[in-house]
Amino acid sequence: MRTPDELVRAEVYYCVSTLVSDLMKIQEHLDYETQDALMELAETPPDYEEAAKEEGWAKYYSEDRSEFVFYNTNTDEGNSFAASWSELCDSQGIDTDSSRREVYEHWLISGWLADKLREKGEAVCDDLMGLTVWGRSTTGQSIAIDRVIEQICRELNAS
Repeated sequence: MRTPDELVRAEVYYCVSTLVSDLMKIQEHLDYETQDALMELAETPPDYEEAAKEEGWAKYYSEDRSEFVFYNTNTDEGNSFAASWSELCDSQGIDTDSSRREVYEHWLISGWLADKLREKGEAVCDDLMGLTVWGRSTTGQSIAIDRVIEQICRELNAS
């Protein structure tokens, strides 16, 4: 049984917020790869599922339970063509920008944690000048009590 505190001690190494902030100030002088990496850490990726659900969309099994279909509870509209939340948002013109969260802190992390955080929709860059960095969208509390860290621990302990 791994606790959130143990996970943070093992997988989160160092706060690099000042480094990232200083790099952002001079980004026009940096190579394009570094500029792209900094952009990955400015805000979280869009949460397509959250954006679609805000518009009334839900995901259900088809009648024969062979596939998932999307259904809008507000308009009684169905969409069996979209295979993912992102495809649904694209096909329905759903704005996903509001589902992005601002990043407040930057942390050096392990590659393992980077994969887990990315699966949860967190801002992660695997190569900021050779560093693996997490763009944390919360601040002012222990990392161990972040919802995403607690969720990763629950899933890890359940398997």
